[in-house]
Amino acid sequence: MTVKKLIGSILDLMYPSFRKFLPLHVYRYLSVGAICFMINLATFSLSLEYYHMHDIGNSLFPEYWLALLTSQIFSITSGFYLFLNFVFITSSLKTSHQFLRFLVTNLFALLFSMLNLKIMIDYFNWDTNIAYLISVVIVQTANYFVQLNFSFKR
Repeated sequence: MTVKKLIGSILDLMYPSFRKFLPLHVYRYLSVGAICFMINLATFSLSLEYYHMHDIGNSLFPEYWLALLTSQIFSITSGFYLFLNFVFITSSLKTSHQFLRFLVTNLFALLFSMLNLKIMIDYFNWDTNIAYLISVVIVQTANYFVQLNFSFKR
């Protein structure tokens, strides 16, 4: 069994439980999104702790922005592979065009996340991890529609 088939099998393992409520496309989007979220959250948390321990960061580039940038490196690369091969498989665009669009979309999402974190942490004084989780929900909800209608357009 290839790695691609193995990942597809794992993704679809729970689909029968959701078949009544979600089409396969939406289920896979949410499943891949959950995987990317876990990668992103783990990388963000570990990076934030590392940058905090080593006092890396300043007022121009706070630790939470550096952690967000670090986590994006991992989530963009793994996310593109997973979305390309398991979610938006009917797209007729060339892979290079899809990647460029995916990258641009994610860079805008990154800027939106940075703005969200700046407001929630610096102005509202929210906990960094709570602010990060809320930002992810806001950004990823918007990102689904952008990815569907731009990055992986049919």
